[in-house]
Amino acid sequence: MAFRLNSRDYEIMGSVAEYRILTVRHITTLHQRNTRAVRRRLQALRGHGLIRVDTHVLGDRRGRPEGLLSLCEAGVEALQESHLLPPDVPTEHATAQGIGSVPHLLLTNDFRIQLVQMERLVPAVTTRFLSPLSPFLTRSADNQPFVHERIQVDQATGRCLEFTPDGVVAITHSEAGKTLLFFLEVDMGTETLVSRRPGGQDVHQKILNYQTLYRSQACRRYQQLVGAQLRGFRLLILANSESRSAAICRLIRDTGSPEFVLVAQHHRMQSSGVWAEIWTAGGLTEAPPISILGSRMPRPALCRATRTRQI
Repeated sequence: MAFRLNSRDYEIMGSVAEYRILTVRHITTLHQRNTRAVRRRLQALRGHGLIRVDTHVLGDRRGRPEGLLSLCEAGVEALQESHLLPPDVPTEHATAQGIGSVPHLLLTNDFRIQLVQMERLVPAVTTRFLSPLSPFLTRSADNQPFVHERIQVDQATGRCLEFTPDGVVAITHSEAGKTLLFFLEVDMGTETLVSRRPGGQDVHQKILNYQTLYRSQACRRYQQLVGAQLRGFRLLILANSESRSAAICRLIRDTGSPEFVLVAQHHRMQSSGVWAEIWTAGGLTEAPPISILGSRMPRPALCRATRTRQI
């Protein structure tokens, strides 16, 4: 029998295009399918040259290396022929080609899939994650991703501040009638906390960039996409280790950064949920951690019930 793509195949390939790199565990969580069935279908897609599988040891996880799934050129073409991906999207914008740091992207994708789990846990909540790597978002005339900030800081010289967040998250709670906007920075512990060189790529400079963005109210350009009025945002910094999280919190306290900066650690997010009280506001580790849902955080019993499904 000739191989034919079905609707679930297109859904899986669309997810791989959006996230750029996924694991089998990611896909089973996203599409709520049996792991064995997913592996069987992925093997068929791989055999027909639509996806590729690379092995990679993920951080300090023990056991056999995990397979990392990404689209092949034929997979991109299949999505475009089915009008599921714009025809003018270059192949390299939907595959793993050009991805700088695989661990960084996987940690970002862990965060994104936690948002999907949060929606299932709290039916009143809907989320939208805007990724600078998404092939489904229109790029600017100068080929910058939609999630790229350009703020004019000096009218006389025309000097602009430019940076690309790791993601933008809109969380809407229908019962509360509110939409909250968050910017995401995933920290792998490789960047200097404070650099002596002005305008560097250190963590302190990143926080200053977001302070400038906050004052400029430039984030309002996301209002049309999320369909809600936005009055501001919070910055989420997701650190890859407990020690790095503590160091960033010290930096925030020492530099007097405002409480709109929230810091959490990856393993705590994975074990408790992105919605749990794991976020430290303003670097104040002495204060109780908070939830990004505030008082709308789900009850502990519900949180425990979902931990068996955590990726």
